[in-house]
Amino acid sequence: MHGGRVFATTHDHFSGEWRLRAIDEDTGQELWSQDLGALATIVSGGITTPGARAVAAAGGRVFVTVTSAAYPNPSEIRAFDQVTGDPVDTFAAGGVPTPLEGAVYGDFGVVNAVGQRLELPSLAETWAAHCDPYVACVGFGTPAVDAERVWTVNSFRLEARRRTDGTSEFIIEDQSLLDHPSVPSPNAAVLGPDGTVCFTESQIRVGCWDTVQKAKKWIVNSDYRSDPVIANGMLYVVRNLEYSLALDARNPATGTLTWSESLGSNYDGSFAWWTPEPQVVVVGNLAFATTVHSVVAVDVQTHRVAWSHPVPGKLAVSEHGVLYIASPDALYATNLAFVP
Repeated sequence: MHGGRVFATTHDHFSGEWRLRAIDEDTGQELWSQDLGALATIVSGGITTPGARAVAAAGGRVFVTVTSAAYPNPSEIRAFDQVTGDPVDTFAAGGVPTPLEGAVYGDFGVVNAVGQRLELPSLAETWAAHCDPYVACVGFGTPAVDAERVWTVNSFRLEARRRTDGTSEFIIEDQSLLDHPSVPSPNAAVLGPDGTVCFTESQIRVGCWDTVQKAKKWIVNSDYRSDPVIANGMLYVVRNLEYSLALDARNPATGTLTWSESLGSNYDGSFAWWTPEPQVVVVGNLAFATTVHSVVAVDVQTHRVAWSHPVPGKLAVSEHGVLYIASPDALYATNLAFVP
């Protein structure tokens, strides 16, 4: 969402068509749509990666991350004009770019680079982050960005780079976290309180780094499926159990589990062709979580389900207090003033 417009991707299961759509937030009318072409939905290890899986908007541009149907199904970031919907550029890379103050940060596919800063709206490159061939660095994935630094994480490293020029300031790593056979890959970095940066390594763990002490703060090994969200002094994340999903609330300073609430079954029956990635959004005293079959709102004070929506999808909340749920078939808007 940006500038009074809501941007979402939709998918026609029968025709296979993926489209990026712009909706006027006031009227709900479609402003424009763009055909995203043939995309691939990939299922691996019980996780479904949809053909179009993330949208970010800032500085007159809309960015959507897609998986090309062309072998070997490379990821791309495509940029469009917010007003007209016209294509602006395509970058052969993955992750979701992070915008902040007139620039966007992410992996835009520059050869021998792990990430870039592009200016908005021109998409001119300010810098590209390169790796010392003798020192491993961390790919951007979905970075966290604050006033001074760009933070990137993978399974056992955190790297801090200067936001102005991309210079690597320091790397924190813990080799003990390399306790599984998967190849370390970039994860989404999330800024926490008191100099912490948190992340989820899907199906393996959730944890936080201490950027003041430059050390691992805590790690909890379990089948976590969503990126962590930090709000109200708590870290919220969706955990996969044997037959169900749960919303966990953990202390971001210690990792201690404060409470957990069931979100319902994790069995995918009616949505066999499209299983949404679990996601958490916190607004006031409600934590909204996408599950296999629905969107569930958990009251963070009572730790009980307070509301649900029968269709799952990607979540976003506008500055006007409207919750948007983007499913492949439709975009739903709910005024949070009427949610208990």
